[in-house]
Amino acid sequence: MARTTLTAQLLGISYPVLPIAAGSADLVWTPANVADKNDAALVAGKTILFARNVGATSHTVTVTSAVDSFNRTGDLGPYALAAGKVARFGPFLSNGWDHTGRLQFEADSTDVELAVVSIL
Repeated sequence: MARTTLTAQLLGISYPVLPIAAGSADLVWTPANVADKNDAALVAGKTILFARNVGATSHTVTVTSAVDSFNRTGDLGPYALAAGKVARFGPFLSNGWDHTGRLQFEADSTDVELAVVSIL
């Protein structure tokens, strides 16, 4: 099945419209899709994945590597994310992480909420 795509949120607007509207700088969190997993557009060196565990127990997050220029792979994780904690991964380069323009990741529970940020 196709992975569930998360849309990256932009970070780094130098000249925002003032005053900044309430809520406009908040991260939008999406529960992980445990069955189909998730992905997002990969902008080399500018894509960051955030994960927060809203559950009562520890859960895991994994970022799936791609074959790099030395024909190596090495997934990031499974990373144990304690209850109530937030973790950040990246920014990711294309080499080692690019799955045809996508960053692939997953969590073992919908208690893990994800947010993808792209730096302008």
